[in-house]
Parts: sequence; C-alpha cells; structure tokens
Amino acid sequence: PLPIYACTGCGACSAACLHHVDPAQILIQARVDAEQAEAGPALFADLPQQHAAQAQRTAAILAAAPELAERIAQPGEVAFVPSCQTDDAAGPEGGPLREALAFLRVSDRLRVERPDFPAAGIAVLPAGCAGYPLYAAGLNEPFRLHAETFAHAVEAYDTLAVSCSACTWLLRSQYAQHGVPLRPRVLHVSELLAPYAEALPVTRPLAAVNYHDPCHLGRRLGVYEPPRQLLRRIAGRLCELPHHGDESRCCGAGGLLPLSERALAGAMARDRVGELAESE
Repeated sequence: PLPIYACTGCGACSAACLHHVDPAQILIQARVDAEQAEAGPALFADLPQQHAAQAQRTAAILAAAPELAERIAQPGEVAFVPSCQTDDAAGPEGGPLREALAFLRVSDRLRVERPDFPAAGIAVLPAGCAGYPLYAAGLNEPFRLHAETFAHAVEAYDTLAVSCSACTWLLRSQYAQHGVPLRPRVLHVSELLAPYAEALPVTRPLAAVNYHDPCHLGRRLGVYEPPRQLLRRIAGRLCELPHHGDESRCCGAGGLLPLSERALAGAMARDRVGELAESE
C-alpha cells in the first residue's frame, strides 16, 4: 500500500505540534485523491460492498433478536448504537447484541435508582455502522451516500448514544464537513452514563482497572473524564498507563491500519499492551 495508508488518524502528531497542524486530515484527502485517480490499493476495492454487508448483518441481528423485541428505539427516544464489530469467539451476534443487552440492563437499573435518568425513553437502534471504514479508506462518494442513509435513519431520534469512539467522532465532525446534517445530539455512551455514575449497579466490583484512552474519543473529542468516572465506580483503583490523556499512545486500530499495514498495527497494539506492566 501507499505510505498515505500508514496513518491511524490518532491525532498524536497534531497534539505535539505547536501550530496544531493536522497531517491526518491531509493524508485522508490524499487517499480521496488516490481513489478518484483509481490509484488506491486493491485491498479496498470491495470495501463498500463488504461494509454494507457487515452493517446490514449487524442491523439484522439486532432487529431479529427476541431479547430486543420490545426494546427497538422509537421516534423521540434516546437511541443506543452498538458497535458493529462482532466477537468471533461468541459467534456472529456476540459483539453488538451483547453490547445492547448489557447497556439495557444498566440503563434499566439506573431508571430505578435515578428518576432523572432518561432511561424511560431509551432503546436500541439497529442501524449498523456510521461509515468510518469508508471515510478512512478515502472512499468519499460511498461514504457520503452511506452517511446520508444513516442520517435519514436516525432523524426521528433526539439523542444517539454511541459505543464506538471512532463513529462518535465521525458523526460529530465529519458528517457536517461532508455536507450531511445530523439532527440528533451525539454522545459517547460514557458521556450519557457518567453523570449518574454513583448510581450505577455494581454486582462484581473490581480491585483495579487499567484504561486506554481511545484516540478518537480522547485527543479528537477531548472526552477523557467520563470513562474514568464510570471506571472509578466499578473498581477500587483506576490505574493510568504511563502515556495517557493527550499523550496516550495509539493502539494501531484506527485508519484501517489493520488492513493496510497489519504487521505495523500488531506491533503498535503489542507496544500499548506492554505498558500495562508500568501502569500506576
């Protein structure tokens, strides 16, 4: 692949730059230019079809789940958007369905503990993905078309609670930049839950927990404290990795790096995991 695909979009270079130059956005535009010139890597040739199939599969799993039969979001409600990533060990429905059920259990308990929590109108939105892979690949037209479809599907909701940090950033920033208005307010799920952290039901408290700042949630959106508020509620001690906050190291998962530079992405992930031994 071309060197322009060896970037995760994590924003670490921008955070370190005194002039706040953002090379990631320049590299994304270079990917757009490469695709328009038909010079993009062959490995992304079928990405629009693969992405559409994955998003449809995720939406279908959620819509057909008997456990969610009465919990599909209705207009005006807060709609929870699970990650479209599946858990191979748990089967094709493992990831998004497990996320949805876990979130509903928490929100239902919070509704009992805190009447001011908006859980009376909170349910699951089987909408699939917001389109980050298409954006990261520089597939401008497929991304814009997908974004328009997604925006239309969610226009009846007041708030979206999103579990994926990359999609949270994408919805907040890139939809508008691509000329796709989005009516609902977009919150990361930690931002929705954090104000009610002290009322969270904790059945199996942990002695200690480590937290990795996701690049798109942390550096890109500045959301650092809400996840920590929730973790402090469930653990006796929150351990920070040696590099955290604005200086958090990228784990290698963004920008489609696991597809374009698998070895590099793996090395970055191992390097980040290796910091666990030094956490405090």
